[in-house]
This record gives sequence, C-alpha cells and structure tokens, in this order.
Amino acid sequence: MDIFFNGLLGPVTYSNVISSLMLMIHGMIGIFVVMILIFLVIVTLSKIPDKEPSIKNKNSDEISKNRT
Repeated sequence: MDIFFNGLLGPVTYSNVISSLMLMIHGMIGIFVVMILIFLVIVTLSKIPDKEPSIKNKNSDEISKNRT
C-alpha cells in the first residue's frame, strides 16, 4: 500500500486517486452525451414544419386583406 499523501480523513493511496479520476471522467462523459442528445432533439424538432400557420401569420394575412 503506497500512501500518496496523508489527508484530513486518512491516508490517500495512488489507487484511490486513479479511481476518483476515473469516476470523474465517467461523469464528464455522461454530461457530454446528455448535451449532445439535447442538441439533437432541438435540431430535429426545429426541422419539423408546422402543419397549420401560426396565429401571427393569420393576423398579418387578415390585416393585409383589410388594407386592400
């Protein structure tokens, strides 16, 4: 057992440091994957066209018809 340093909660070994770094890497990868999934959902939803015109378009069409 090779002691890396003595902390307040007891001795810290090299294997403890490596295992904590691996846990941190897995967490970072998980966050990155979730960010990519959210981005892909947003891009996919933005490409789906509206089936009926929005209220703004209906109102602007009515206003332009009334002006002529």
